Amino acid sequence: MAQQTRLHKRGNVYYFRARIPLNILHLYAPQTEIKFSLRTSSLKEAKALVNQFSVKYDAEFDLQQQALESKDALPTVLRIVDEATAKAIGRLWVRQVVDGDEQIRQMVSDEEFAAREADLATSEQFMRQALARGKVDIVEPVMTQFLGLKGIQLDCDAAGRQLLCKHFLNAYTEGLQHQRRRSQGEIVIGAEIAPDASTFQVTAAQPGRLTLDELFTDWRDAVPGRNTNSVAGVHACVREFDRFMKSKAPSSYTRADFKGFKKHLEERGNSPRTVGKKLGFLSTILSYAVQDEKLTANPATGLLKAAPGASKKTRVPYNAKDVQNILGSKIYVSSARPAAGGGEAVVWLPALGLLTGGRLEELAQLRVDDVGFVDGLGHYMHITDCDDEQHVKTDESRRRMPVHPDLLKAGFMRYVRRLQDAGETRLFPGLTQDSKGRWSGNWSKFWGRYARQEVGITDRRKVFHSFRHLFKDLLRETECRDEVSDVLMGHSDGSMGSKYGSAPGNYPLAPLFKAINEINLKRHGITLPVIEAE
Repeated sequence: MAQQTRLHKRGNVYYFRARIPLNILHLYAPQTEIKFSLRTSSLKEAKALVNQFSVKYDAEFDLQQQALESKDALPTVLRIVDEATAKAIGRLWVRQVVDGDEQIRQMVSDEEFAAREADLATSEQFMRQALARGKVDIVEPVMTQFLGLKGIQLDCDAAGRQLLCKHFLNAYTEGLQHQRRRSQGEIVIGAEIAPDASTFQVTAAQPGRLTLDELFTDWRDAVPGRNTNSVAGVHACVREFDRFMKSKAPSSYTRADFKGFKKHLEERGNSPRTVGKKLGFLSTILSYAVQDEKLTANPATGLLKAAPGASKKTRVPYNAKDVQNILGSKIYVSSARPAAGGGEAVVWLPALGLLTGGRLEELAQLRVDDVGFVDGLGHYMHITDCDDEQHVKTDESRRRMPVHPDLLKAGFMRYVRRLQDAGETRLFPGLTQDSKGRWSGNWSKFWGRYARQEVGITDRRKVFHSFRHLFKDLLRETECRDEVSDVLMGHSDGSMGSKYGSAPGNYPLAPLFKAINEINLKRHGITLPVIEAE
């Protein structure tokens, strides 16, 4: 999250103040910031304390935000509001307010504690007056934001909205009351106040009415074990389109609807590639629905037509000079290990990308026991999803990649043996997963910065994936068969012949080793330095 000035001085005493991110503000209501005295007049000591508490609260805010992002149990559109639904949403608010309040009262000073109690009393009195006068719509902005954070778009009639506001105002007032009770020394436990807050059912649409979310679920469940991140991306697109269409029934979609959505995406600054990807997601889901005989036609088919002329490349290969500059940078020359570089991953990932063409996530998720050996041929790496924390992009991505002789000279197997001796299980133990479970997510951002700022590669089309493009060119120089090249790249040529014989993961190793061993970096003036010395 973006850092801000959190050190403030009042009189001779320094204070810590951190604004609460907007999307989790409801969890700390009615507070809008974390504020407490550092109980020191020393600037040096105050700075140290601010750094310490910033780490603590940044981590807390991140956890709260990740918890919100992971919750996807509530419907996208709420059209029908009955008494039970309105009451259940109110209970959810009360539970989260009480639970959030427990976390923020531990670090406040006596002075701030008294001021906070006064704020609670004033807020509660104001809300009770609104209740008494029937001004329930006063909470509608907060309620709408809260529902949005829970993945709910409110699209009900005026009577349903009024009912929901009434219960939400009751809940808002009750939450303030519980916070005041806790300030007065009473024990208030969220799980006892609202034990069923996280489980309730709502009617999202008219009975028997087919929804886009149902079509998405059909498509998702048709192939067990789809990539979690890919599914999440498709679902986000589905929900975006459903909001744009105000939950119009899929059976009523027209081609004009998708043209309108395309224009909407372009006006919001989406790149042509992103627009095409989102329309492709929707078309895929509707095509499956047609195949499943739930729809009669797919109006999104063929909506995107190729523009005349040459297409603009979004990714280009590193050239020989780029690679020479990378290998001549401080991580190789002076053994520098930047903090965000993941330890030895900072030198081995580029080397492996250059001589295996592996996708970054494929390489980052490797385990030590994914490195194998075959008598008469040599060492290879197994790209697989056997481990629960490993994923592959396609079936063809499962493959064995021979270790090039230059990698062996650079000390790759010495590095592997050192990890084995240390009892490590991951090939790059310095990497950590990001919020989406990707081993390469954080490192990819680091590499983009490093390549631009330290190496001087400023072309934005050149990223880590550029190693993969370069590897493909190096394979072409070996004049190996297309079939061998496709296996090494983890591609499918789409032909019927490729569907016979061994799967890519069990493709004969001899032709793969032959192609890899014929790659000659010296022809391009590139020499991989020794990374792991004996």
